[in-house]
Amino acid sequence: MAYEDFFGFNEKPFRLSPDVEFFFPSNTHREALHNLIYSIRSDEAFVQITGEPGIGKTLTLRTLLYKLKKNVKPVIIFDPSIEPDELIRIILRELGIDINKNANKSKEVMLRVLFNCLIEILRKNINVVVMIDEAQNLKDETLEQLRLLSNLETEKQKMIKIILLGQPELEDKLLRYEFRQIYQRITLRYIMKPLSKKDMSSYILHRLNIAGANMHYTYFSPKILKYIYKYSKGVPRTINIICERSLMAAFADNKRIVEKRHLKKAMESISGKNSYEKLNIYKSSKLTLLLLSLLLLSTIILIYYNIINFNTIKYTNKIGNDTYIDKAISPPKLNKSKAVRQKKPESSMSIPQKPDIIQKEKIVKENEPVIQVPKEIVYSRPGTFFIAIDSIDQNIILWQKTTDKSKQIKRINMIWPLSNGIYLLGRNLKNQPFIFNPDFFSSEMYNWLSIKLWDEINKLTSEVVIPVVVSSNDTNLIDKKIGKTIKTKLDSWIKAFNGRDFAKYMDFFHKKYFTFFYPSKEKKVLTREDLYAHEEKIFNKSNDIIFNISDPICILDPANNSNAVCIFYQRISSKQFLQYGIVALYLTKVKINEFMNQSTNQQLETDWKFYAKLWLELK
Repeated sequence: MAYEDFFGFNEKPFRLSPDVEFFFPSNTHREALHNLIYSIRSDEAFVQITGEPGIGKTLTLRTLLYKLKKNVKPVIIFDPSIEPDELIRIILRELGIDINKNANKSKEVMLRVLFNCLIEILRKNINVVVMIDEAQNLKDETLEQLRLLSNLETEKQKMIKIILLGQPELEDKLLRYEFRQIYQRITLRYIMKPLSKKDMSSYILHRLNIAGANMHYTYFSPKILKYIYKYSKGVPRTINIICERSLMAAFADNKRIVEKRHLKKAMESISGKNSYEKLNIYKSSKLTLLLLSLLLLSTIILIYYNIINFNTIKYTNKIGNDTYIDKAISPPKLNKSKAVRQKKPESSMSIPQKPDIIQKEKIVKENEPVIQVPKEIVYSRPGTFFIAIDSIDQNIILWQKTTDKSKQIKRINMIWPLSNGIYLLGRNLKNQPFIFNPDFFSSEMYNWLSIKLWDEINKLTSEVVIPVVVSSNDTNLIDKKIGKTIKTKLDSWIKAFNGRDFAKYMDFFHKKYFTFFYPSKEKKVLTREDLYAHEEKIFNKSNDIIFNISDPICILDPANNSNAVCIFYQRISSKQFLQYGIVALYLTKVKINEFMNQSTNQQLETDWKFYAKLWLELK
């Protein structure tokens, strides 16, 4: 029996192959992915992503290709030791050019063939992206050839985009004097960092869930996770190896929960017998326990000594005409008259409070966590429910908007493993809970998480979809006017449809692409031309169609305030047609002009455009 069958997994959860289904959107991996997507969709010609070995650069790259497979023609180079001429031949081959016909031709001729090929590809609105893994090992001449390739451009855009992925040594290499031209051309750099402790626990949980594990089981206890993090230092590849070997050791021991001895065997198989003992978890040292006991005893003695040598606070109580001193600890030979506080007028029945108790109560109140409504919710209607999660403190609260403020409905006790962003918790027509995020639509819908969270709030609200805002206390200040701006944008969009102004209606959409999402895990990405044809058909049949929406809730993305989502009920009706459901409309802020005069202080104008839509039909 294989160990995955023993644990009830559908597949190995910690295999090392870069499977995009296992991509975990930690803060660093999500930011790296967003930077890569931005570089391809914008006019960034040269991008550099660096990180330690095993940090997840290759998996992030493959996830990028999966998400943009319809709009990108990738050229992936895994062997960076190639010569400059071979680099051009590989690019031609990946673009579908017969390199045998050009084998004996000069570099200039091959570059001309490449230029003509790129022109044809750009006409199809496809980006050619050359991605080089382990780029720190590139030869100097090949790096110079990449710089020359980045010169290929039309009057409006770059013809080829280059992404360099490598270890930290790549940065050191590009800082050399002879590569200063390449370094200056790199307009976007990102350093991928190891996982935090919280992210590592969520990462392990994520991979177990994707592999089909029973999420009611605790395969790795918090104590074992602590040791795994200390040994792995948050590097995903090392985490995978430790978890894989630990599960195999537990399987050999006929145990379904990883114990210390299994972790010991795993580490010994990786780095030798001493690796486990270096973590101070295999042998409990009696000397260490003795030292800790002595330290604790000395601390108690010191505190006691400070107490008896400190002026003891006495309290004056007055009952009738008798005055006495209440002293819990009194230094020897204390003059009693000096210990009595100056009397204040008070009722004979009053009992003065002790100052130290009052101070302690004040401190407790000041240290209580202040729970606030996320400032990313820039517009909402009364009665709206939403869940706010502090990703640092793990405060999870169900809120409801009232007329003038929001009130807490319930505090939820559970761990949220996903990074900052906007998630939609909902139930489909089959009454099955789901969690949705457009950036990671290809991954699992976190069924176990949605079921648990939905069970917590199911009896408190009849809403079909509830937004989940995951943010931290370090988010930027947000302009309160943004909510009204987005709300006005929606109203104008509906007005353009009902007024049959097709040109104005289409102006609200993103100029390059639009994505339709459905809870059935289907999505449809349309180019501008495809979207135009799709919406035009609707307009041609819409002489008597009326388009109405409810007052929305508008939320800025905590991970990127240039993105937002509006959630509302939508009703489209005519004499023979009725469609009713919930829409989550995703917006992004785009530039609508460039600097007209570099010598002035004129700012770039921006506007919100629709780039994606989730449709949930209701009966």
